[in-house]
Amino acid sequence: MTTLDSLTSLAQWFFEALGIQFSDLQVIEQDAENHIYTVKISSDDSPLLIGPHGRTLEETQALLVQMAEQLIKSHCIIHLEINDYLAEKQKRLMSIVDRKVDLTRRNGIDQVIYDLSGYERKQVHAYISEKYTDIATKSIDGEKGRELHVMLKEGIVPTGEPVVHESSSRKSDTTADLASLDLEGTNI
Repeated sequence: MTTLDSLTSLAQWFFEALGIQFSDLQVIEQDAENHIYTVKISSDDSPLLIGPHGRTLEETQALLVQMAEQLIKSHCIIHLEINDYLAEKQKRLMSIVDRKVDLTRRNGIDQVIYDLSGYERKQVHAYISEKYTDIATKSIDGEKGRELHVMLKEGIVPTGEPVVHESSSRKSDTTADLASLDLEGTNI
């Protein structure tokens, strides 16, 4: 039995033992050498599995990782995706990041995003460095824990105007988006 087959059997047993009803379960090998896998599950019990702010999902994932490491006798990383929750969460996060970039470009004031996990901060740093040549990021210890700061690179001058995204054809849409922006970054 391959490692992938073993992990698939473990995941099926794990969720069945929890009494979770699921219509689909897949284990995808992302990197065999480094033992990185994604477990995707479709279930009507997703609120129970995800919990408030994804905390139950994180705890379930940690437990699944511990069991998988005992099974395969090696360190592994498992990303647990329930009904595309993480993909949607990342989409919302990057939307907030784009809005923070717009505000930074417009007024030149550093924008702060709070309450991100280390993994989410790493994703945002990579996303901004790939997408925006005029924007820099840094993580700083703040009053509320680690904060991700979005700022103009040195020598870049604020525009004073909202930036219109390629997907948005009307300036008023962007202005309305900026007006409704959660500046504390807590609505992720």
